[in-house]
Amino acid sequence: MSRRSKTLHVEMVLHHDGSWRELSPGDAGNADGRSGPSAKKPVNDRGVTELDTLSRLLSARNVELLKLIRARKPQSIAELAKMSGRPKASLTLTLKRFSKYGIVRFIETPGVRKIPVVACNRLRIDIAIT
Repeated sequence: MSRRSKTLHVEMVLHHDGSWRELSPGDAGNADGRSGPSAKKPVNDRGVTELDTLSRLLSARNVELLKLIRARKPQSIAELAKMSGRPKASLTLTLKRFSKYGIVRFIETPGVRKIPVVACNRLRIDIAIT
């Protein structure tokens, strides 16, 4: 049985006013060649409004955290806190930010325990400068 590769695709565009905005499906010159009103984004696409936010989230330390989750498969956030040596409160905040972008998801269990799971094994960021 082969494991399917999941790639999370994030598209961003730098506007003339210096702000970063989501690249909408109808924008000409999409990074993958799609354009016009019929262009549709795959389900896993996420728009990001702040490049700085995403770049801070994808620090080397946080990428190592994602690798740890994937490799060791913690059964709770508390277990991940012990594995990673990070305080549970700040770890929870980081995981919620990852979840906002679709990078991490949580499996709900009976009670209050949540199991963090990395939702993709690759992240592709396309930046269109228009």
